[in-house]
Amino acid sequence: MLPLVRSTEKHHCSRCEMVDVVVEMDRVVRPGGYVVVQDTVEMMDKLGEMLRSLHWGVNMYRDQLLVGEKGFWRPQSVGKE
Repeated sequence: MLPLVRSTEKHHCSRCEMVDVVVEMDRVVRPGGYVVVQDTVEMMDKLGEMLRSLHWGVNMYRDQLLVGEKGFWRPQSVGKE
């Protein structure tokens, strides 16, 4: 990241990078697989929100570890009778 980036842009860029990481984790991890993350509580809360939106199960342990389990989810078919 460029050192001359303003703080609001830096926050936006870090969020974009986080989205990229979450998308890649969702692509690579198979249903029933796990990820374990250790970071700040603030960062793990943001990560937990993103994972839940992708139908992952998320648990926090002692505000130190985030454990995410990828669920098996498929969109409902539309117009199928």
